[in-house]
Order: sequence, then structure tokens, then C-alpha cells
Amino acid sequence: MLQTDGEPLTPSDRIIKTVAHTRDVPRTDLPPLYDALDPEAIDDFVTTAEEGSQLQFEYFGTSVSVSVRESGVGIDVTRTGRH
Repeated sequence: MLQTDGEPLTPSDRIIKTVAHTRDVPRTDLPPLYDALDPEAIDDFVTTAEEGSQLQFEYFGTSVSVSVRESGVGIDVTRTGRH
């Protein structure tokens, strides 16, 4: 799990950080993640899903893919150009 100032980032926090970086905007400029998908549901998915499971959704002009891997959680963000 990524950490910031000693605090671990949840998967939903990592998504926000990655989307902000991909879109080159401050995190505070992003709409609430729950407009796309419930952040708690994302975090629950990561902790309960079997290895190989994947979740995909669109958020703020990006396609977000969350996958549960043997090595940990993978978060891939691709710009879709729709925002």
C-alpha cells in the first residue's frame, strides 16, 4: 500500500492520486470519487476479491482499472479524452 506522511493510502485514495497525476490537475480539482463509484465499495473489493479479479469504471475523463494481483493491488489509469 502506498504511504504519504507515514499514513497508508487506501485503494480509493490511490485512484484519486493517480487520476490527478494523469489529468495533471490538483486532487482538489477532481469531483468526488463517489460520483463514479462508492469509494468504500472499491476498498472492500480490494480486500475481499480473489486474485485475478478486476474492476473497471470511468472517472473524470479517465478509464480506471483496479486489479487484485499476487503482488498486490494494481491501479491503471488511462486518459479517455472525455473531460
